[in-house]
Amino acid sequence: TKIAKIVKEPMSAEQLQVQRFEAEAKSRLAVLEAQRLQAEMEEAQAKAEAERFRAVRLEMEREEAARSERRHQQEEAKREKERLEHEQRERERQEMIHVEMERLREEKDRRASQLEFLRLKQEMDDPILSKAKLATQEVD
Repeated sequence: TKIAKIVKEPMSAEQLQVQRFEAEAKSRLAVLEAQRLQAEMEEAQAKAEAERFRAVRLEMEREEAARSERRHQQEEAKREKERLEHEQRERERQEMIHVEMERLREEKDRRASQLEFLRLKQEMDDPILSKAKLATQEVD
């Protein structure tokens, strides 16, 4: 083994210096490798953290978009409800106008009939009017 060799054979100063340089180089390489691994680990952690933040941001944006869409749909539904209520009120108003116009026509017809009845009654009651009417009818 190496230890046995070292013990059995005395080393020259040059060999000891080479071994020391090799040991220092291996030590520096090990330190650099450890630093590289540490840097890779930190980079992976930073990427994972950034991905978590991105995921949280996207989720917040989705939630805000959903809230905004719900608000938009509620506003649209409210406008549609108001429009339908306005149309219903307008239909009811038009129906009331139609009913009132019909009532007024019936009232006008009733009064016209009453006037005609009263005119005929007056003619029958007043012989002078009756003769005058007959005379105008003969002329026509």
